[in-house]
Amino acid sequence: MFIGRLAGLTGCTPKAIRLYEQMGLIPEPDRQGRYRIYTSHHLTLVRLIRRAQIAGFKLAEMVPLIAAKTTLQAFPGTGQRGDRPQTPTNLRENSRHAGLG
Repeated sequence: MFIGRLAGLTGCTPKAIRLYEQMGLIPEPDRQGRYRIYTSHHLTLVRLIRRAQIAGFKLAEMVPLIAAKTTLQAFPGTGQRGDRPQTPTNLRENSRHAGLG
């Protein structure tokens, strides 16, 4: 699907989707000529980003979480592997203590 369709399905603007790509929140899509071609994986990630924003996460806070999900195939702090669920406030505090924020 093209960027306009992805934008319509997620309630984002094309500009926001390009920002997510630039920040590394979503992988760069394949191209067909000069057009980006998005998949259902992109759709899932953009919807996740939108839900996380509504929950109070900032885009910069999501970068390490999305990277960890990609690496671990699960989100850190989701109760898997003995982790406890994290709130945006707890994640901010943990990042500060780790020297990340």
